[in-house]
Amino acid sequence: MSIEQLQVLRKEQSLRASDIKLVELEDETLVIDRMTGRWLLSSSETAARINRYLDPHAAGEDPAVSASLRDAGMGQPLVDSPDAPLGMLILKLTNACNLGCLYCYDYDPIHKATVADKTSFERAIAQALRMCGGKLRIILHGGEPTLVWPLIEGLVEFAESEAKALGVAVAFGGQTNLTKLNARIVQFSVDHGIAWGISIDGPPAVNDTYRVTHRGGGSHAIMQKHIEAWPEFVASCGAISTVTSANVKHLVEVAHYIKSLRIRAWDWTLFQPSGRGATGADSAFSFDVGSLMMAWRNLYQGALAGDFDGFAVRPVLKYLYNFLYGSGAYMCLRPKCGAGRELASITADGVWQGCDCIDRSHPCGEAGNVDEVDLATVRAGPGFEALRSRDLSEAAPCNACPWYSLCGGTCLAYGSDLTDRSLLHCAMAQYAYKSIAQDLSADPSRILRYMASVATR
Repeated sequence: MSIEQLQVLRKEQSLRASDIKLVELEDETLVIDRMTGRWLLSSSETAARINRYLDPHAAGEDPAVSASLRDAGMGQPLVDSPDAPLGMLILKLTNACNLGCLYCYDYDPIHKATVADKTSFERAIAQALRMCGGKLRIILHGGEPTLVWPLIEGLVEFAESEAKALGVAVAFGGQTNLTKLNARIVQFSVDHGIAWGISIDGPPAVNDTYRVTHRGGGSHAIMQKHIEAWPEFVASCGAISTVTSANVKHLVEVAHYIKSLRIRAWDWTLFQPSGRGATGADSAFSFDVGSLMMAWRNLYQGALAGDFDGFAVRPVLKYLYNFLYGSGAYMCLRPKCGAGRELASITADGVWQGCDCIDRSHPCGEAGNVDEVDLATVRAGPGFEALRSRDLSEAAPCNACPWYSLCGGTCLAYGSDLTDRSLLHCAMAQYAYKSIAQDLSADPSRILRYMASVATR
């Protein structure tokens, strides 16, 4: 068969040859469709045949290679699936916080703060419940949301009543610094199934570097009192640490400390130079990509060695799940991220946002006020549509990256506009996915054993 005939055949079969990438590992080659994340491991000999088959200037057929790619679902025509329905509503109930964390992107002293209007937020909740796909997760956020606890009780009870009337399910989560915990909060949270995440950056010396009170004192001692008073409740929570210069070289220690509290799962979020933290973007809070990759490697190797069995190290698990099962579960690690799709957020002063992490100065940072425009109109409007339109698949360097479908061009909230990407997130994804591919090639048992140990987490 001539080159021209083969090219016609491939066009008729819609083989996306340019989207199939080969990644050299130690003993094998990873063959991956950069647009779908489908992959296979091949010997060097087979990889060479695949490479020849994909070469648009090569002549000849290779039925075995063609069948292997087809059976693995690689290079097939892309199907543009519809967006998932709204599944998460984030309520920023106040921008007040009793702490003055030096890197915080969203806080005000209590006496200056804005508090959500209960009636407006109830109306927004009702709209979201009517638009969701049968289940809505409501996240209680701040500032520090427990500072307005009566408001939380009222909104939770309203949402439960409204959901029951509509025949849909509603679940609740929240993020707290744990410094205002009391018996009332504990009991209501247990009774209504509120899954709290605790903001903690590590053991006392690490945590108190930047997580301080408005007077500059450390916050860990305040948390410790509540950890000791309600250990079972704390153990039922998750935890999240903001990665900064203070803890980036101690993240294994941080993970072990969180595990020692009997907390079930831990995640990280990378310092974002926004709000108050923007003033330190190039100095106190920032860190280099090498330190971050070293931290991830140590966490990953510890997980595979059994050091974290039964403890969900989500900075590791999110990449493992994405690689093995495809992007989807983690809405920030896929081309069609959750912003403006499954996710909507409301600021304490009632402004709709497509993602709670987007700075309000971002071109898509605001999409109208809850008292002036309803959720359906917002979701169909230009702000949310712009978020949904983000596509870096043909933009360099994403257009040649084998991991594109498992990363999506990095979190849009860390960029100055929709075409920007985070160099930290980009380097982290490339390093993590290649490390995982190498270990799956060499000995997948350690990965599978760790994942099985946290399957119920």
